[in-house]
Amino acid sequence: VFFSKVSVVLVGTIIFSILILYVKEYYLPIVIYVICIVLMSILCWIVWFKKSGLSLLSYSDSLEYKTILSVSVPMLLSKSSLLLMAWTDTIILGIFRTEGEVGIYNVAFRIAILTSFTLPTIFSITAPKFAGLYGIGDTKELKRVFRISTKMVFWTSIPVLLTIYLFPSFILGIFGSAFKEGVFALLILSFGYFIVSIFGSAGHLLQMTGKQKIYLNIILIATIINIILNLVLVPVYGINGAALSTMVSMAFAHLLMVIFVYKIFGFTTIYFPLMKYLF
Repeated sequence: VFFSKVSVVLVGTIIFSILILYVKEYYLPIVIYVICIVLMSILCWIVWFKKSGLSLLSYSDSLEYKTILSVSVPMLLSKSSLLLMAWTDTIILGIFRTEGEVGIYNVAFRIAILTSFTLPTIFSITAPKFAGLYGIGDTKELKRVFRISTKMVFWTSIPVLLTIYLFPSFILGIFGSAFKEGVFALLILSFGYFIVSIFGSAGHLLQMTGKQKIYLNIILIATIINIILNLVLVPVYGINGAALSTMVSMAFAHLLMVIFVYKIFGFTTIYFPLMKYLF
């Protein structure tokens, strides 16, 4: 988790904070970011071989390439589709609207992501646990661990959501008075990410339990919906249309994941204090 979620940003921020005092070139953040990715990748590679006990020339033939590809290719396509979905609104905004609106939307989008900022970290930690429990057939413990992690995401999302909804103009105003035009888009996007925290990361559960193809199909459908909605709404409603398209596609995808998890494992991944009867 440190290498995948923290190291590049942490080391890059430290280096940037020092060099920005002496280097004023626009490309400085890009160069630092690329260097940090390379350095952290090498360091992660070294740590992996040290912890695994493998030599650089050793390999294992216990898994066939067909088995590896059957798992990794759907995950690759899922990640690619998520990346496409994340960029669709910005690209279509750039086609139909002004550069200023693109900038305002990107700031609102980055702030809204903070609503569920703990989700990737928490489920990066619990994902191997899901795989292990599923492997030994302990569905009861799998359900318990998932509920605990979902509750953690929910309760860490609430303060962020309340802060955004109480002070949207102030938060956007930090970036300049013009950015206050993105208040409604910020509220829509924040609510969308809050829905994600309520539904829990059913997608991680599907991927860690051999259901990665189901997850891929859901993401592909959501991506298509996102593209269509953006093409219809952005030309008319601008950044608010882009925000609504993103929220609807995210909510749709996670709702489908919740339904499939319930059908496969027999429990819901939804967490909300007023819905205790679901637990």
